[in-house]
Amino acid sequence: PQMFGSGWVGWRVVPRLAVEGSIELGGQHLSGRRLMGYHDHNWGVWRDVTWEWGAAQGKRLSLLYGGVYGPQDAGSSPFFLTLADSLGVYRVLRFGRIEYGGSRPVEGLPGVRAPERFTLLGTWETDTVRLSVQVDHALASKVTASTHRRTFLQMRGRFELTGKVLGDSLYDSGQGFFETYLSR
Repeated sequence: PQMFGSGWVGWRVVPRLAVEGSIELGGQHLSGRRLMGYHDHNWGVWRDVTWEWGAAQGKRLSLLYGGVYGPQDAGSSPFFLTLADSLGVYRVLRFGRIEYGGSRPVEGLPGVRAPERFTLLGTWETDTVRLSVQVDHALASKVTASTHRRTFLQMRGRFELTGKVLGDSLYDSGQGFFETYLSR
């Protein structure tokens, strides 16, 4: 959970999930087994709140990052980066911002562009981890809350994780799902 204003905001997360199933789409039958799974539930927006969010699975580690913030939180950083291995939580780090770069088309809203890539740098004590993501697909939707009008981006991409954690060098790569907002 994270303190937000005078209340708490919490998440329930499954850091590593393999799924199987099938779907009928436009007369075409698609099926798969042991695919990377991701569950997300958006119930809308509240009090002009936005978030940064990502969940990904690598060869060795799963990762989850995020943070919820609103207009009154300008200048403060609510962000965390959690690394998990087969035994559970491996390390939790903090980061101040996400650096977005490049521009790519999206599905959903004509004329909207998503970032091509982004990075963040998580730290805790002597540990430092760099997460670099290449965005492969993005979906945009309009969000209106109170006086704010924003574009919500849901992205899929490939990541590389490098750094040093608990005295050991770290490298992992994989795929994940990521969310952010654009101001309009």
